[in-house]
Parts: sequence; structure tokens; C-alpha cells
Amino acid sequence: MFRRHLDYLRDHYAVITMDQFLDAVYERHGLPPHAALLTFDDGYLDHFDSVFPLLQAYGFTGTFFIPWQITDGRNVLDVNKIHFILAAADTTGAVVARLFNVLETYRDGYELMSDAEYTRRFAQRRRFADPDVAFVKGMLQRGLPQPVRAEIVDLLFREFVNESESELAGQLYMTSDEILYMQRAGMHIGNHGFAHLRYTTLSREDLYQDIMKSLGAMRKYGVYKKDWVMCYPYGEYTEEHINILEGEGCAAAFTTRGGITDVAWQGRFELARFDANDLTAELLRVRRRAHTRSNT
Repeated sequence: MFRRHLDYLRDHYAVITMDQFLDAVYERHGLPPHAALLTFDDGYLDHFDSVFPLLQAYGFTGTFFIPWQITDGRNVLDVNKIHFILAAADTTGAVVARLFNVLETYRDGYELMSDAEYTRRFAQRRRFADPDVAFVKGMLQRGLPQPVRAEIVDLLFREFVNESESELAGQLYMTSDEILYMQRAGMHIGNHGFAHLRYTTLSREDLYQDIMKSLGAMRKYGVYKKDWVMCYPYGEYTEEHINILEGEGCAAAFTTRGGITDVAWQGRFELARFDANDLTAELLRVRRRAHTRSNT
């Protein structure tokens, strides 16, 4: 399917580099008609093993947004721990039941809502998730206070996932050497925060510290550029976040909001992107139209 994506982009769009995009942001040069910028989030190993070789074969350049905690080679990001928990459990309902059970140990120390209220807020079908999956992700990504979220994610990970965290991290993420290899080969390396946290749930100090730790890692590995580029973890941001990025020299920042990027009206810190699933859906529509024409 990814090859089909690249074929479609090659035939219908002019794939540009991040440098070309930034030239347009700063109004140094315009973009070709039907320009497309390719971005890949989270630093997964399959970006090095699969995406990178295919981009080279097609003569394309991609931007890879890295959550820099992954480069320690030992820790799995909480966002991925939740994926492993859901995949390892016999049923999603078992995770939901255990989550409610664990919450009881935190009620005295935190002002938690009732189980019914949490269910009402988070157990709703989402674009890519059924109600139970949406509930688990919602609770463990934003619904609970940050200390509670982190502790419960670790607890559920130990209970449901029968594999070493460091071994999973090695199987899941790129190493710093692989990231640097891609950069030397012409790929662009961007910033996806340090620990892939939801910035809208953090205090200003915690938000600032995560951004500064990520920039420190970029400098450490030699990928920092004066006009560095950000992709918000989970696509979430605040005006305070934009102020910090601008103050630290960020050139542009991408959301997960679907749509065509237009710097003139979105602003360079609130840029939209299409998800790969959107392109898959477009390819299916193209196939259906072709099938209909061939049968008329």
C-alpha cells in the first residue's frame, strides 16, 4: 500500500523537501503546483527499514519527526505502551475492567471523577477506534492526572505485556546511528518532543522542560538546525506552546489536523496534514471509479 501511495504521489504531485517548504514559509521562493511534503512521526524502526529505502528508490525526501527519548534504546514511550497493552490483552474489556479496578487506589490522593463520568467522556467511537479502545487511550493519554497516567500505564504494561521493555524498544524504534544515517542521505530530521507527552495536559514548566530536553538531544546528535521544525505530539498545542517554540527559533510546526497546508491562513505553527489513511481512502475511491467506468 505504501508503494501505491508513492506511485500516486509521483503521478499527481510534486514531492518537495523541507528546505523548499521553509523557503516558501519565509517567502524566499514559491512552491511548484501540487506540492506535497512527506512526513513520518515517532521514529519507528520500519521508517529506516522500509520507508527510507523506498523514498530513495523514488527520489523523494521525507521529514522524520523524532520523540528523542527513544534514542536511549531502553524505554518504550507511554503512547506505545498503551498499544502493546491493548494488543496483548485477550479483550479490550479486560483492560477496561483492570483500569477501573486500579483507579480505586488513587481516589483518596487525587480528585478523580466517577467511573460513570469517565465512561461518558471517553467511551465514544473515534475515527480509528471503537469505544473501548477510545476509552483506554483517552484515560491513559489525557483523562487522568499525569502522575496517575504514567504509573497506571507502567502497571498495566507489566501485567499484560510479557516481554522486556528494552527488547521491545530495540525492535520498535530507530537508533541514533540510523537517524543520523538517514540525515546524511538527505532526509530531514525534525522534533517530536522528548517523551511524546500531550502538551495540553502539562504545566508551562513541564512543557518547557520537555521541549528543551528535545532540543538538547538534537544538539547532542548533531541534527539541530537554526530553522528547526516541530510536529506536536498527538497534534495538540496551546498558544503558550507556540510562544515557546517561536522563542526557541522554531521555523514551523505541524498538527495532526486533516487538510491542505496553507501557511497564509493557518500560520506557520498550526499547519495541517493529511493522514496516510486519507490517501489510502483516496486510492480506494480512484479504484472504484475506474472499476465503474470499465463496467459501463
